[in-house]
Amino acid sequence: MGNKTIPGTAGKETLPTTAGKEIVSMCTKCKLPLEHTIIAAADGKVLKVQCKICGGQHRFVSPDAKVTVRRPRVKKEQVWEQLIKPVSSKTKIPYTLSGRYRGNDLIDHPVFGIGIVKEILSKEKFLVVFKEGEKLLASGRLPV
Repeated sequence: MGNKTIPGTAGKETLPTTAGKEIVSMCTKCKLPLEHTIIAAADGKVLKVQCKICGGQHRFVSPDAKVTVRRPRVKKEQVWEQLIKPVSSKTKIPYTLSGRYRGNDLIDHPVFGIGIVKEILSKEKFLVVFKEGEKLLASGRLPV
């Protein structure tokens, strides 16, 4: 159980899989492939490692793993402000279940406040962007 064959190497290279052994892992703190000490392993898999440089403990990340860069998140409020600017002079339509709405209509919802119709999904559903985020609303329904 001490070593595990690396896939695709036909048994030539092996990775240590027991606690206390050293292994190269991508350090999630340093953002570099560095020497780590295995802290936890189970079923032939390295679970947790400790970086020998920064001392950080994290899950094992293969140094060959693809690194994905996350795009900065745009805040919901910023999206709402960008969409509302060009239509802010429009008349606000009070929201009702029986109402009919079109794209870029400015609606006034009793709970969510002012919103802009982003997309018509069907005769009875449409997507509205409010300050607190997107909401799926019903429309064109007759009162019961």
